[in-house]
Amino acid sequence: MQIEVILSEKKLQIFRTPNFQQLPLMIKSCDADKDLSWWSDTYGATMKMNWPIFEVFSFVLLLFTNASS
Repeated sequence: MQIEVILSEKKLQIFRTPNFQQLPLMIKSCDADKDLSWWSDTYGATMKMNWPIFEVFSFVLLLFTNASS
């Protein structure tokens, strides 16, 4: 019985932590439009593309790589 009481007291300590007490403020400060625009910029249609840079094919380079192997 005593072990159960100690465990339940430790579980209740979670509600007294500063992070848990700030949770309602964090939820109220959320902005759906801002989150949606961030997601669109990061993963969506407006995200920046990292396009590959193409190089002009060179037969000299091909001959050089075949000669060295």
